Amino acid sequence: RSPVVLLNVPVGVGKSRLLDDVLDELRVNPRFDVVIVLVELTSSLLERRLIQNLPGDVRRLKPRPREDCGPLDPLWRGFEKSSCTAFAKQQLCKGCRHSGNCFWPSQYGKGLKGATVVFGTHAQLRVNPFFVQHIRMVTDAESILLIVDEAGFLQTSYREILDRLKLSRFITALRQANVREDVREQWLYQTTLLTQASTNDLQRTDWKLPNLSPDEIVSVQEAGISADPRFEWVGHKLQAFHRSKLDRRWSDDRGIHYVIPPYLADRTLILSAGMEGKYVERQLGIDRVDNPIPRARIHHKGTRFYNLCFLHGAASRFPGNRQQILDAFAQLILRNIERNRRTLLVSRKHLKQSCITYLTK
Repeated sequence: RSPVVLLNVPVGVGKSRLLDDVLDELRVNPRFDVVIVLVELTSSLLERRLIQNLPGDVRRLKPRPREDCGPLDPLWRGFEKSSCTAFAKQQLCKGCRHSGNCFWPSQYGKGLKGATVVFGTHAQLRVNPFFVQHIRMVTDAESILLIVDEAGFLQTSYREILDRLKLSRFITALRQANVREDVREQWLYQTTLLTQASTNDLQRTDWKLPNLSPDEIVSVQEAGISADPRFEWVGHKLQAFHRSKLDRRWSDDRGIHYVIPPYLADRTLILSAGMEGKYVERQLGIDRVDNPIPRARIHHKGTRFYNLCFLHGAASRFPGNRQQILDAFAQLILRNIERNRRTLLVSRKHLKQSCITYLTK
């Protein structure tokens, strides 16, 4: 059996409800040390039952609170653009008035201790292909279940490029940073070779880098920023390259290219409304995906489904877009009235009265 299961059913069948029920069952009868749940949109995340009543062993990963950062936010954005967030946390957070009370600096570290369920968005996998491994390391989990609601994250291009000029700046910073000498020598040797390697060289099996400690990462970033304001941290890309598939590496005039799909958990469940199993296999670079109900059809010959697939309909955005959404459904209701047919309207409970009032008017 494949470690990846694809549950492919139409829109509106109840995938989100199933997700909540699965989480409730696993908390009562745990089969995994940690369950990671990733959804496409924050608005969908906020609708999950566990998020609405957050237990002590459940964590929700949030974006950096830009409003709280105040005048430090422009500096933060610059460091984020250059991937120097480790240096930014050490330098900027100390001078922030929220220092000591902010969740952000420790969110991916000690903030995850004791977590059995971790919620986030697909961005976690897009930004860091080793996100699941990071959760495993921080929580000391031996078994992890990853649940991905909707498979849009697979439509991302997992092709990365290492720019030779950025690598040159990285090498300069590495020489000046406070790094263990034996580790520095290995990083300098391999990174320098990488800038000169051909495609055949890149597809060898002997590319491997030792881990840098958190303090060493900060030191390299600090040295790089001091030497050149155009410095960008590429250490994470170098680590990713060394774990990428051999036949998906090549070199050209633009730099060193590689493809690295996200690493998944011991077991992964993907909930989707229309993603082909073969496509999932190709994007993840795995041999097989189990699709337990590949030919399931949920339909009624006398029913038409209208799915307005755009962000205006999200619960958090509904009040501002109510008029245009309900005007569209009002036309369908009027058409049914003309045909002497009844209409059943379904809405979220907290939006029900708002819909009734507007449609009645």
